[in-house]
Amino acid sequence: MLSILPQANILKSAALGANDEATNASSWSCLALKDKLKLREAKLDKIVRAINYAKLEKEAAELKLKLVELESTMAATDQIIKDLKSKCIMNYAKGCEDFRD
Repeated sequence: MLSILPQANILKSAALGANDEATNASSWSCLALKDKLKLREAKLDKIVRAINYAKLEKEAAELKLKLVELESTMAATDQIIKDLKSKCIMNYAKGCEDFRD
């Protein structure tokens, strides 16, 4: 029985060593997975930022188009106001002439 104890201790040590190696391998595997996850998260962040940037660019283009439309409407309104002022001045002048007669 005494001769079995050293062999059992050797087997126990070997098993513990294998367990440590497995634990280390598992830790390295876990770290590698964490690194992969971080890389994927970074890629996803870049994609999300690109999509958001594209949306903002689209909104900006739409707003610029609306601004051009508003400027066009303002210019048309300004022209209408000028025409109305001219008509008012002409009508006022005509009214004054009619009054003189």
